[in-house]
Amino acid sequence: MVPSWRQKGTELLTKKAWCLICILAMASEPVKMSELMSALDYKNTKTFRDNYLSPLR
Repeated sequence: MVPSWRQKGTELLTKKAWCLICILAMASEPVKMSELMSALDYKNTKTFRDNYLSPLR
């Protein structure tokens, strides 16, 4: 069974919200971007910066 667009969109939003909360929790003290990326198992630096760090600023 193929998930609906609404279900898939909700899953993606939940994942992004979870990642943003994790970044905020980890960055209570200065931390390197590479450490954040490895903790969240993310590999693309530009996409990580554009999708997660820039919105938090």
